Amino acid sequence: MDTFGIYKKQSKNSYVILGKPERLELYQKMKNGDQESKQILINSCLPLVIKVATKWHQKYKKILGLEDLVQIGNLAVCKLIEKYNPKYELSTFVTRIVSNAIVDEVMSGNYNINSSVSINKYVSDKITKIKSLNTNNLEEISKKTNISEKNIKKFLSISDTKREKIPE
Repeated sequence: MDTFGIYKKQSKNSYVILGKPERLELYQKMKNGDQESKQILINSCLPLVIKVATKWHQKYKKILGLEDLVQIGNLAVCKLIEKYNPKYELSTFVTRIVSNAIVDEVMSGNYNINSSVSINKYVSDKITKIKSLNTNNLEEISKKTNISEKNIKKFLSISDTKREKIPE
């Protein structure tokens, strides 16, 4: 069995199904500084992180491996679990923060990859420049940025991946 297979098995072993009352109790303890409660909440998310990362891996497999996407997701959960609002499902919160972390990482432009799915730093900078103008007029954008209208259309079509809104 490979290391990722071992990780998946271990995450399923530490996985705990939490009902709403248990989530609320753990949330309150976590807010009061109980690190064990925080760890239980995080562990309950591990299989979902793998599931979300697997979904994104289909789109970004030429950029990052599944193990990297899972790691990005796990770090996001560890960092943001304290912002969880228990009036929402934990699964909704985790799905959104993991998805956003993966999108942010890919869109950061830190990867030099030639793929129609990914964007590199050059394209990322151009998209930022185009969007900062707050207009949809291709001719106006072209004049202000010195980018051809054809390339503007390409850049905007690449930038259709959006972050999800996390419930307040």
